[in-house]
Amino acid sequence: MNNIERATTLQAQIQKRLELLKLWVNSGVPGGLVLPRSLAQVRRWKNTGLGIVPIGSTSSFTKTHRKYGASVSQIESYLKRLQVKHSKKTRRSGNARARDLKLQNEEYKAALLAAANRYAMQTVALESSEAQARMLQQAVEELEREIAALKRTNRHKQSDSSKEKTNVTKLVPRNSDRRDTGPDR
Repeated sequence: MNNIERATTLQAQIQKRLELLKLWVNSGVPGGLVLPRSLAQVRRWKNTGLGIVPIGSTSSFTKTHRKYGASVSQIESYLKRLQVKHSKKTRRSGNARARDLKLQNEEYKAALLAAANRYAMQTVALESSEAQARMLQQAVEELEREIAALKRTNRHKQSDSSKEKTNVTKLVPRNSDRRDTGPDR
């Protein structure tokens, strides 16, 4: 498996975990499934029936990873919400409600961070494209100036060439003007 395939698989596995946990937060965990208790367990999680395979890369499955960090943070947030929902306490106290709101706030922050990262990347890409467009426009302008200079040079040379033809014509007499003065005649 090459690096591109590994990255694609990693991204798909993170997304799969995120979607499942989000679904379970909204609709409940199906009976008989064991819920991971930590991010490390989520990373090592294996359930072929759900299409979940272990993620080998410990460095990519972190909350601080540049590309996957926001998704891992959301996974952690969903995991915490599920743990609160499925804890042995059935009574919802004010503290449980506060924890739920705090977790929801963390989800929003993670989503906002992901959006900000996408915006920053798009801004950099746009600035790069604009700089490239400016460079290309300058190259076009330079080439247009060069073409104009070549046209002027070409016209000047054509003008000089026709003057030379006129001068040569004046130097060489026409046949009717020539008189044979040679010894044969």
